[in-house]
Amino acid sequence: MPTRANALPVFTGDGRRTRLICGHFSYDLSHRHPLVAELPDQLVLRSSDILGNETLLALLRLIITETNQPNLGSETIVQRLSDAVLVAILRAHITRSTPTPGFLAALSDPRLAQCIAAIHSAFPQTPSLEALARTAGMSRSSLALTFKRHLGFGPGEYAVRWKLLNAAQMLVRSDETIEMISFACGYQSPSSFSRAFRNFFGQAARDYRDLRRSGLAADRP
Repeated sequence: MPTRANALPVFTGDGRRTRLICGHFSYDLSHRHPLVAELPDQLVLRSSDILGNETLLALLRLIITETNQPNLGSETIVQRLSDAVLVAILRAHITRSTPTPGFLAALSDPRLAQCIAAIHSAFPQTPSLEALARTAGMSRSSLALTFKRHLGFGPGEYAVRWKLLNAAQMLVRSDETIEMISFACGYQSPSSFSRAFRNFFGQAARDYRDLRRSGLAADRP
């Protein structure tokens, strides 16, 4: 039967004592990042998977320690550890599966993973194909072909999409003007940013901001 002990939910019965750690992550699907689109409906890691994953096991132990003995800052620590747990779970999923061509397959290739990381770290600049090829240890033509085979578009297009995904977050989370956001994302003019944003998201940046913010406001208690 369900009950509570020390303000923590537990279940009593004749079986072994078990602790349940529950939580959730939310993601704005309008951001259209390929990683989210490719995730399966369910990801299941069994005890053998966790025991063989030292990083994930250590993170879960730290979360249990902080929830068993809450102290100053425990809630914040658990939140940050939970983010790391999600990354560890995704990494475990990627390394143990044989993904079809797509973003997960690209991350499984160390050369493309380095290329993607370089694009992320260079934001808001766009690395040249030559620079990315050096990072990946590939020729420019080989990198372009391999990247496109996995993702359906080249490194330059991914860099553009990464800028727009960051811009979308800024529109929702900051009060900066659209003009300032366009400059912060590496665009030389607000008009070119507006065209790119509309082409990718299917709506104007201002409309996107208003719609997302109204949705967030409706979700608040």
